[in-house]
Amino acid sequence: MSIILIGFKRVGKTTYGQKLANKLHCDFVDSDHLVIEAYFKQTQKRKAVHQVQVAIGDKKFRLLEKEVLYQLEQRERVLAVGGGTVLNPESARWLKAQGTIVYLFQDKEITRQNLKKGRIPSFLDPDNFEETFERMYNERLPIYEGLADHILDISELSEKEILERLSLLAKALAL
Repeated sequence: MSIILIGFKRVGKTTYGQKLANKLHCDFVDSDHLVIEAYFKQTQKRKAVHQVQVAIGDKKFRLLEKEVLYQLEQRERVLAVGGGTVLNPESARWLKAQGTIVYLFQDKEITRQNLKKGRIPSFLDPDNFEETFERMYNERLPIYEGLADHILDISELSEKEILERLSLLAKALAL
């Protein structure tokens, strides 16, 4: 059984996932890294995940994302998935069958500010950030909440507290 971390971009799925996997002495997999590697194998071009999405378009990106997930063998691990992975119903069903899904929730305003830091994600329009953020947030929030077996509100927690709560959850699941 796996612990699968979902949530908005820049919430810390990869960071907390790696640290949790280290603490549990199990494998860690980041679906974005799998997509990058699969794209490289197909094209011999090394790109960041957002560049892959722009290069092949959203529909092909979601298919590639699904393909790399389906290639994973079922075993105990911590899996962090890209924020939009759950938008593909087939990927969402696959994730549900693989383990316990934990939605790393954080306050909407914190999410907004995190997405403004650095490069604006390709799924948001930098010239119309507020409108595209609201649309994206309102589309994804009910999907995350509906898919999650557990919702962990990390809005006011320290990194140590987040890892403690994830560890307690893993122990309860006997991972």
